[in-house]
Amino acid sequence: MPIESNEPNNSLEKSLASLAIILVVCSLASFVAIIVSHMNGLNNVDYGEGIWPVIVIFPYLSLPVAFLLIISMMFVAAAKRKRAATDQIER
Repeated sequence: MPIESNEPNNSLEKSLASLAIILVVCSLASFVAIIVSHMNGLNNVDYGEGIWPVIVIFPYLSLPVAFLLIISMMFVAAAKRKRAATDQIER
């Protein structure tokens, strides 16, 4: 017998959170790749060739996007709480 819940499906919150976590982890991996490659002797000129420009620019773009996703997740949670409070008052 399944347990019925009054809470709506929170798949939007889960997807926003997981996307933000994925972006932050990939950014940290990019930071580590840059540090390790610099320790192994890559010069600043070498970062302009191959895949390195993507690895270097990725944290500049993904960390602000992850921050915006976290802010939007807070708005979604606040709207859900407000909706739950108004539903509880109406009963």
